[in-house]
Amino acid sequence: MIDVLPVLSEKLSSYFVRSKIIRQEDKEIYSYSVEVLLATVINFAMLYAIAFIMGRVWETTLFIAGFVPLRSLAGGYHAKNHLRCLMVLLFTYIGFLAAVYLIPHELYLPVNIGCVCVSIICVWLLSPVGDKNKPLSASEKKHFRIRSRAVIFIYAGVILAGTLLFQHRIEFLCISVGIVSVSLSLVAAYLRNKRTVTPTAGP
Repeated sequence: MIDVLPVLSEKLSSYFVRSKIIRQEDKEIYSYSVEVLLATVINFAMLYAIAFIMGRVWETTLFIAGFVPLRSLAGGYHAKNHLRCLMVLLFTYIGFLAAVYLIPHELYLPVNIGCVCVSIICVWLLSPVGDKNKPLSASEKKHFRIRSRAVIFIYAGVILAGTLLFQHRIEFLCISVGIVSVSLSLVAAYLRNKRTVTPTAGP
């Protein structure tokens, strides 16, 4: 179903061009924006449907609060189509649910410290990681690098302070799993980009 999004967004943009709501030269931008919007809505609808069934709506919201802002700044792994993107997101979310259900309260502090340390290292060394189809300019890389580094330290401060003050509160575990998920996505994207770089031809 989700793979029909490019076709649907194209039809919608064509309709708005015919209706003179948008200009022909803006059609491609509009089509892409609609496609991304629809994919995002479907992705979040799926997550919250599972969260509602599992009784983890609040925890899911905190996971997303850790994941989405950092992901938008640092970049990460991009699947080849929307269906694969949804599958990767669901796989990540299953990992989050496993952490919520399996990690005991007494381990929240060491787990959160580990997540924070891994996230700081990955973001500091790798961010931002762009997609090969949408490369970042030098100025964009500098902008996102500075902001992602600042944001990861803000997350780190909130998580560590909150865990030290309220060691058995699950909220900070949810956020830390969100940021470490982004960090692992950065590593995956970095390794894929290195693997797909075309070797330089010899003399």
